[in-house]
Amino acid sequence: MRRVLIIVLIAVFASTTLALAAWKIADMVRGEERGSPPEGESAVVGAENGEGEAEAGSAVAADGSTEPGAEAAALPSGEDSSYDDPDQRYVTETQRHQNFFIALAEGEVKRLDAVATDVAPGGDANTSYLYFTLTTTDGAKHDGTMVLKKSGGMWRIAAIRQLGGSLSGGTNYVVPASFEEDLAREINELQEFLTKVAEGRLDYMIVDTVDKVSDTETVLTGKVVGVGGRIESTRMTLRKDYNIWHLTSIVSLGRLQ
Repeated sequence: MRRVLIIVLIAVFASTTLALAAWKIADMVRGEERGSPPEGESAVVGAENGEGEAEAGSAVAADGSTEPGAEAAALPSGEDSSYDDPDQRYVTETQRHQNFFIALAEGEVKRLDAVATDVAPGGDANTSYLYFTLTTTDGAKHDGTMVLKKSGGMWRIAAIRQLGGSLSGGTNYVVPASFEEDLAREINELQEFLTKVAEGRLDYMIVDTVDKVSDTETVLTGKVVGVGGRIESTRMTLRKDYNIWHLTSIVSLGRLQ
């Protein structure tokens, strides 16, 4: 009987020891879990504490500029917006010197004198600089530089520099992609005149009359004089589309001398 009692006591002691050990291990595991929450749980806690809001804000800022095509579709007038589309080179360049075209369209330009032409500067056959003096109807004179570039066999006015005041600068409107194609066609039609300028054969131009046909069209008539003394009566037409003035044609009306 005594031996049986001893065996029972040993069994009870052993089971108690195992229970205590199991409880200790479980407590240690719980402690580690409290110090390092599971990956999914930490993500939820971080979001609730505001972590990740900065990332969301950054995403909004990065995507804040709507795709050019979408903006053009939403704003066909081209007003109160901006774009940065390398595929719209002609649009970008036309807007870059927009105030010069506005001055022409408003009849503020009286005369343009070619002071000098740097053809193929630095051996670049696709570039030409026209240094000119612009005389406005108020008698003021403005010195500037017209940068002409040639690509795809066509000359174009890439920039007009150094003009000050209301004659400098431009706009940055969003326009439909089709407007780039319209400008390309016009540049093609202007090749005879633009080539003359790029090759240094222009002496001066004079505006004699200004006909503001409408709010979106102006016709200038005057004379284009070459360095050889040839004088041609000329008609220049400007149009405004999507709030952008652009030169649509320069037509010779006949040789005067």
